[in-house]
Amino acid sequence: MNKLTKGDFGGHGLFMTAPDYVKVLRSLLAQDGKILNPATVHDMFEHRLSREATAGYQAALASPMGIFYRVGTAPDSKVDHGLGGLLTQQDVDGWYGERTLTWGGGLTFAWFIDRKNDLCGVGAVQASLPIDDEAVNALKQTFRYDIYRKHTAWKKEQAS
Repeated sequence: MNKLTKGDFGGHGLFMTAPDYVKVLRSLLAQDGKILNPATVHDMFEHRLSREATAGYQAALASPMGIFYRVGTAPDSKVDHGLGGLLTQQDVDGWYGERTLTWGGGLTFAWFIDRKNDLCGVGAVQASLPIDDEAVNALKQTFRYDIYRKHTAWKKEQAS
């Protein structure tokens, strides 16, 4: 807990239950206008940094802290930054589709919205201090990839 601040800062102003968080993600995925205007949601999935900011962002991705900014994507993945997080610029085989928006919160939280594959998800790891970064990152990656594995299996089942 950050003892230097007062108040709740789990998202710096936004906190809710996991089921409610999924409702937000599903609304953004569907562009249903319940939370944001569909045009605003569309804009979230476009690269939004200036040329100078993009250079700084790419430098941060390449830095030793890049693992935190890449939110699970490989160092050689083509990514940009949309309104809300990292934005993939290419399909990742068996995983994120092009223009997937993803981010996290601290070390233990991850979410994504993949409009190409019609998937979204939120994962949170309840870790005790001191946090085992490797274990938490492995759990988040398992969450991210397993959703796609299960979705692929479900689609095959539906087709038969």
